[in-house]
This record gives sequence, structure tokens and C-alpha cells, in this order.
Amino acid sequence: MIRLFRLNAQFFHIVADTDDSLAVWFPELDMILHNAAMMRVFHPFYTLRGDFYRNPEGAIQGIDIMRNIKPEYLVGCHGAPFIGREKAYQAMTRVRDGYAFVYQQSVRAINQGRTPDQMVKAIQLPDHLKNDPLLYEGYIRIQYAVRGFYRGMVG
Repeated sequence: MIRLFRLNAQFFHIVADTDDSLAVWFPELDMILHNAAMMRVFHPFYTLRGDFYRNPEGAIQGIDIMRNIKPEYLVGCHGAPFIGREKAYQAMTRVRDGYAFVYQQSVRAINQGRTPDQMVKAIQLPDHLKNDPLLYEGYIRIQYAVRGFYRGMVG
């Protein structure tokens, strides 16, 4: 026996590992399905393969879209899902705050005329995020992101 049923879905453009990613909200399931907005590693905004600069503002805004929905289930293409509204919300908040902190501190340092070498010495995640497993530096180091922000904004 084949059962057919319908689910409502709302699609959101978000920036994740590419500029053309989506998050899909299924209200009846209280679930968001996303590509790579929450990868459990610090996101490489400036790619290792020399692709175009990825402005972190888009990724931060994408996470904020998902945070505003506050789903019970947050399911990504990479890693285990986040189950539980508060657990998912707190995870998204920590990742968003980590990206925003490094980006905002990079912009501040550039505006102060600092060099990339000076920036990487000065910019580190705050203590409450430094050892967070969701911001694990397994793909890139924070210093690489800082240098990438500099290259992306200054050249």
C-alpha cells in the first residue's frame, strides 16, 4: 500500500558552503532541512580552492533566519541533526556568534589599518566559544578566516 501525503514547505535562500544554498522549513514536522549552514566546523569563508570571496554576512543572516523559526529539528547534510528546540537554537546561536565575532573584529582591525599579520595575532574567539565543538578548526584555522576576510575586503 502506498500512502501519499502532503507537506507544506517554505524555502529560504541562505548562504552556506555556496551562495546558492537553501533552507527548507517544514512546519508540520517542526523541522528545517539545510545544506551546510551548520557544519560543526568553523566555516571557510575564503575557500581553499581559490573560489570567490564568501561574505560572511550572508551566512550569519542565513543562520538568523533559521534561529528566528526555532525548529524542534535542525537537519543538515553534514553531521548529526540537532534535536530539541533549545538545543538547536543554542547551537545556531553559538555558531552565528562565532562567525560574527571573527568577521566584526576583522572589519574593525582593517578600519584601524592593521596588517593581516597583526590581525591574526589579535583576533581569537572569546573564551566561551574558543573550545566549542561546533566551531572546531578542523577544516580551517581562525587565522585563515581572518586573512581571507582581509583579502576579500581589501584585496
